[in-house]
Order: sequence, then C-alpha cells, then structure tokens
Amino acid sequence: MPNEAPLPHRIDNTPAHTADAEHVREAAEHELRTIFLDVKPSHVAFILPQIDYSVFGEFAARTQRACETLQQWLRIPYRTDCFGADHDKRREWRRDFRARYGKVGIDLLKIWSENKYRGNVIERPNVFINGLQIAFEDTAGLEELGAQLGEVWDSDEMVRSLAHSDTMELEERERLIQNVENRVVAVLECLVKYAEGKPTILHTESQRPGDMHAAK
Repeated sequence: MPNEAPLPHRIDNTPAHTADAEHVREAAEHELRTIFLDVKPSHVAFILPQIDYSVFGEFAARTQRACETLQQWLRIPYRTDCFGADHDKRREWRRDFRARYGKVGIDLLKIWSENKYRGNVIERPNVFINGLQIAFEDTAGLEELGAQLGEVWDSDEMVRSLAHSDTMELEERERLIQNVENRVVAVLECLVKYAEGKPTILHTESQRPGDMHAAK
C-alpha cells in the first residue's frame, strides 16, 4: 500500500522545520485577522489580591481555582467575525482551518475562540460560581457565604438566555454580558472580603459566621 500523503501545512517541531513552522503560523495568524473583523476589550477588570484560601477549609484549592478562572474570564475580549449569523459557514471554516494548518491552527484557534460573544464562554462563570455556592451552602460555617454568592450572582437565567440565543442583536448581547461581567466582579469581591475577614457585600456584622479564626 502506498504511503498516504501528509495533510497540507502539517509541520513537526524538529529544528529543520522551524522556518516552515514560522511561515505557517504567520499565514494562519493573517487569516485569523481577516476573519475576525473587530476585537473589543472587556468592559471591566479585576486584580485578584494575594489572599489566604485556607479560610475556605476543604474548598481552599477549589475556591482559588475559581477565583483565578473568573479573573481570567474577565479579560476575555469581544470578537466579531465575518460570518454573522451563518453558523454553518463558521463551522465549515473552522474545520477547514484546522485541516490546513494542523496543530498550529488548532492552538491559534483556541486562543482566538476565547470570545465573550460565544455561548460556551458566556456559561463558564456559571459553572464555577454555582459549584462554589452549592458546596458552601452544604458546609457548616460556610452556609451564609454560599447564600450570599447566590444573591450576588443570581444570573443563571440571563446566562442561559445569552448562551443559547441566536437572534439577539449584538449590541443588546454585549450590554447583557457586561451585566454578567459586573456580577462576576461582585462575586470575586465577596470571596476576597470573606478571606480578608472584612464584611462581605450582604453581611455587615464585624465577625463572619463560622469564621475558623474567630476564636484565635
């Protein structure tokens, strides 16, 4: 059986192919810049301070990951491509792009697909925030914090609507996503204040309920 011809533009990582790989990357990036017509930065930003996650007990690592992921999510820009509402054409182009540029194209497409207009990107905060809320509400000493997260976030319906709507005007979509951004910031502020021992958004007493360090 004759050897199959390699897919076009598939480049390995050996030194002999370095120049070719750079050429393929430049070509792929040029094509992406022609496909994506506009890029807008996020409307809000949040600088996550160094905090002691141990106050969240068994959920310390999980809370840290959630905070870092939400901070990264806030940085994701808004990207508008040339396909508009033609999702079939967009999917066809993505398949073709991956086939033509191989691993280089796959890696670049992951970066350029980080776009707040996309449904799966919009839903990302929901997964982390709801997960923390449920975990805290079921844990002695963290119940009130869990309830507070639910009140501050309270965006499930809006996020689902945004993620699954194909007919909403882009301006209205962006306005609602900005609302989601603001609520993500409010959740992060709530978690940071709790970790720092400060009154959270809805709790104004000097001592947090169930504070592990209150007796010290």
